[in-house]
Amino acid sequence: MTFSLLLANLEKLRGKDAVEATVRALPPDVASALELGEIVSTGWYPIEWYRSLQAAMNRACDEKGVELSYRIGRESSISQFRGMHRLLLRVLSSEMLVSQSPRIIRMYFDGGDIVVSGVSTGVATIEFSGWHGFDRAVWSGMLGGIEGFLVARRAFDIRHRVIRGGGSDGSLKAEYKWTMDANAAAGDRRGT
Repeated sequence: MTFSLLLANLEKLRGKDAVEATVRALPPDVASALELGEIVSTGWYPIEWYRSLQAAMNRACDEKGVELSYRIGRESSISQFRGMHRLLLRVLSSEMLVSQSPRIIRMYFDGGDIVVSGVSTGVATIEFSGWHGFDRAVWSGMLGGIEGFLVARRAFDIRHRVIRGGGSDGSLKAEYKWTMDANAAAGDRRGT
């Protein structure tokens, strides 16, 4: 996810004051690069910068956990897939879209390995290894981003569980489950 997309979705969810407070909370070198327009959407930057942006955002919004990072990741994926990547949504099933997540993620992040396994109707497991420099907030944004793929694809009743990792050891394994049937999702919510 690009810095500008993260900040745009932060503004959408929390307002312009939250964006300004986030920029003020950044380390001076990152804030300066952002304010001078040196951070562009097509550029590559150290993961430390992205991690500091996530931390500044959570501090500025007085967030104790990583829920805001998750929501920003989710909203950013939705906006991208309903915008510039919308053609993919017409030609790929939700399972194919999730199986292509390594390619999509590598458009925004450079890191270790990503393996998607156990893909079948409404379920997939995604495992990351060797992604050093990620922390709970960055992983949370990544998990939200993957959910955003599915939301943009019009999936329902999306759930995930972290099997292991998601801290600072560079690894994460998560399982996603969803349905493409709105009626089945509504039945689940009613307890029938």
